[in-house]
Amino acid sequence: MKIILDAFGGDYAPAEVIAGGLDALAKRRDLSLIFAGKEAEIEAVLKGRSYDAGRVEILNAPEVISCEEEPTAAIKRKPDSSLCVGFRRLKEDEAVKGFVSAGSTGAFLVGATLKLGRIKGISRPALCPVLPTEKDGKQVLLLDAGANADCKQINLLQFALMGAAYAEAQGVVAPKVALLSNGTEDTKGNALNREVFPLLKD
Repeated sequence: MKIILDAFGGDYAPAEVIAGGLDALAKRRDLSLIFAGKEAEIEAVLKGRSYDAGRVEILNAPEVISCEEEPTAAIKRKPDSSLCVGFRRLKEDEAVKGFVSAGSTGAFLVGATLKLGRIKGISRPALCPVLPTEKDGKQVLLLDAGANADCKQINLLQFALMGAAYAEAQGVVAPKVALLSNGTEDTKGNALNREVFPLLKD
């Protein structure tokens, strides 16, 4: 499995990101990594480290998008950033199965939307963090974790459909869909939650 890792995404990048990637390589023999970012700096971090060079590639990207930048403007202004270069490679290379970044969440979401596109009929993308539970290793998908601040009914319904489809693709039979609110009664939550809840029950 080949994954792109944004070497310049995160507070302690690139050193800690690369160290984490190499740890993952040591634990997963089926994993190959593509570090996206400033080539010379990535090479400097890798120098002297013990790793399987046959499973590591560097994707040069001379620009970096910081968390302080406005996401849409940054994605458009910095086509050679680690995010944009990574998304291009993900789109063009079928051998690459994913792209991971601990950098700007907004820029990652905008970049994915502009560079990869959306599923036909889906109006907005959704973040999908996977959370552990106390039940026999079962997990919960949390869509969309607040990434879309202002949503409409259709957005929440589409998030529910995408989450259920993803869970089924992971082998979950008849996944349960729930609406996160401030209570379990039908009358709880803000106006949007109260409008969407009966639609989710259908």
